[in-house]
Amino acid sequence: RGDMMTSRGDMMTSRGDMMTSSSDNCVGVDKSTSRLVLVPCQRAIRLVLEDGELKRPAQRQSREFCVQPESKDDSSSTLVFSPELGTRVVLGPCQNYPASSITLIPEEDFLTDRSALILTRTQEQLPPSCPFPACMINERASPPLLLPEDHVIPCSNLASCVTVVVKTARRPWFIIRLARSVQENLGEGVSMVVVDDGPPSYSPQIMARLGEFANMRYVIADKPDLGIAEGRMRGVMLVETKYFLSFDDDFIVTNTSGIREAVDLLDKSDLSVVGAKGGTSFAGNVDFVLDSDKHPALRLVHGSCNDADSVLPFKSDCRRCDLTINCFVAKTSDVIQAGGWSRELKVSEHLDFFLRLKAAKKKVAYCSSLKLLHDHSYEGLEFAPSNKTKPIDQSWYWRLRWSRTKLMTARFLNHWNIHSVLKRTKGNGQEDEGVYKHVLNETHHTQDESTEAQNTPNEAQFGVLPKSEGQAQ
Repeated sequence: RGDMMTSRGDMMTSRGDMMTSSSDNCVGVDKSTSRLVLVPCQRAIRLVLEDGELKRPAQRQSREFCVQPESKDDSSSTLVFSPELGTRVVLGPCQNYPASSITLIPEEDFLTDRSALILTRTQEQLPPSCPFPACMINERASPPLLLPEDHVIPCSNLASCVTVVVKTARRPWFIIRLARSVQENLGEGVSMVVVDDGPPSYSPQIMARLGEFANMRYVIADKPDLGIAEGRMRGVMLVETKYFLSFDDDFIVTNTSGIREAVDLLDKSDLSVVGAKGGTSFAGNVDFVLDSDKHPALRLVHGSCNDADSVLPFKSDCRRCDLTINCFVAKTSDVIQAGGWSRELKVSEHLDFFLRLKAAKKKVAYCSSLKLLHDHSYEGLEFAPSNKTKPIDQSWYWRLRWSRTKLMTARFLNHWNIHSVLKRTKGNGQEDEGVYKHVLNETHHTQDESTEAQNTPNEAQFGVLPKSEGQAQ
């Protein structure tokens, strides 16, 4: 299809030829479309990596060609260069359009980033009921405990130990409202780090209003679709306090939010994350299983930490769980040690984040006392557009955001080497409602979707794109 990856992701090079390890096929060019396709290796093209670009060196009188996104024809029959995630790649003249950028990193840096995910058991040590590597993550850390009193360093001033981290998507009006609520209810000294998609900048009036918040660091990225995971990681890496508070841009802090209480709990216990409960049955537990067809799958049971066994013995309004909504207070160092968010996931990053925490044996709980107001209405907001579907008059921006949902879902499945995600909801802490089902393109991050999706807040975006045999991802 012109995609630069096979379904197994097992591309390797041999003298500059890109080939699969499981067959004799190599990457070549379909002469009728210029797309990259798998061909017999005697017809392969030789590619070199030069200045971050994959190039086919000039041969005899021919020009130099580069791997680049496929261009499109718009209504005026003019070639348009606006690559999106999932855009097919072609081999074309290097001067026509910017080539695809490729960055190599040292293997030791990659291993350090994934250190918390390195599995320690062999295949023979896995149970027959769950015989694939990710099943090792099912074994949870020990129950949360209170720290010895002489190990507790209380946070006497929120401004000195908590930073608010928010990823937004070209919605400064929500950030202005949120910053005001932080000042009014947490104190003007509490710092904020906001990472926004870019470019360009905003109007002088908006920039002036953002500049009124002296303790807010507002970062406008150099990419129009930075991605939620990358944005949150950039924000967390700028945090200098021992805790950070993470939520979406359309939340509002109130005087009953319970943030002070959540910080006290982190001070006194070995918990890594204290999350808000959110919807009545969102928080839950996750584990890896075989599905009904014996394929590796991830099982997500919303509401499964509402039972009595999950209640923390030292905090009756809090329950241990594997997953909460994106409204939580976390220990900065613990999140960084676990690898944080997978930067390559622009969406579908939420479940991945909590899986990484579980793999790293970090402990998570949700508390009913931690609650923020979630309001994604534009009504009455300064600088908010009247046409919500095109807030910055860039319909291409929203098409870009929608186009990558299935691709990111496939990437999430490949990341954990599973076939699908199975969802189930447990009702009233007693009986299961319904049966496990494949989750397809549900919505959690209203900040990153167009207005049509904003009517379903607090739902999880872990779409499933089951992998068929031999399907290119």
